[in-house]
Amino acid sequence: MLQKVLLAVSIFTISVSNVCADNWNYTLTTGVFSKYLVKPGFTAHNKPILVNDLTISYGNNWYFGIWNSTGVFDGEVGKDFGDETDLYVGWKKKWEQIALDLRLSYFALTEIDEFNNDLWIFDGRIDFIKTPYITPYVAIRHFGDTGKWSPQPGWFIWPGVYKTFPLHFYALGKRWNTPLTLDAKLAFALDHPFGGANGFTYAQIGASFNVPIRENISLIPSLMWHIPNGGIPQLGKAAVHKHQLVYGLLVQFRF
Repeated sequence: MLQKVLLAVSIFTISVSNVCADNWNYTLTTGVFSKYLVKPGFTAHNKPILVNDLTISYGNNWYFGIWNSTGVFDGEVGKDFGDETDLYVGWKKKWEQIALDLRLSYFALTEIDEFNNDLWIFDGRIDFIKTPYITPYVAIRHFGDTGKWSPQPGWFIWPGVYKTFPLHFYALGKRWNTPLTLDAKLAFALDHPFGGANGFTYAQIGASFNVPIRENISLIPSLMWHIPNGGIPQLGKAAVHKHQLVYGLLVQFRF
């Protein structure tokens, strides 16, 4: 009897383990950008920057991960705004008409081992996926302070649109599907984030390709044109610049 119970428990444990394992997905994205232009609209690092993002998702909804950036050719690591480590957890859901993504993050900025300019951040985004021709979306972000050392908190709102074109080409005896995504958005500040003015802050126009190398590996080259309206006050070594072109190349691995 005991052997049957142990056998049943073992089979149940193996079955549950297999089910759980099937529900977990891992995505590692790594690459280089020409500079680090952050969402509030200022250049945090005006030299090339290395970025890494590991996302672990469970099922179709929950996910968590860690994002890191490191300035290239800038001397000591952890002493400017090119060096950042973010921890995040999120939940997303897709319905027939809309897709929703909610995320809570902790930004450990510059000196990682100290509470120096750190922020907690709430992100929300809704995509109207049934709209014909183009896909409108609205994204919001709240920058929250973690103490007297943090920048001034506040909100940003980004209404935008994007469209993906199913492009392809033939090379090396095979067909390569390389969808092109074009994105355009406006940024509006509320509650004077980072000590800046409220209202229209900047516009951005971007383009990116997704080039599959293998079934679970993709190259993602991108280009983005930043058009500021005014600017955000300087934050430490974070400089405010005029019109900017940012380009980059990412490699994405899916497991």
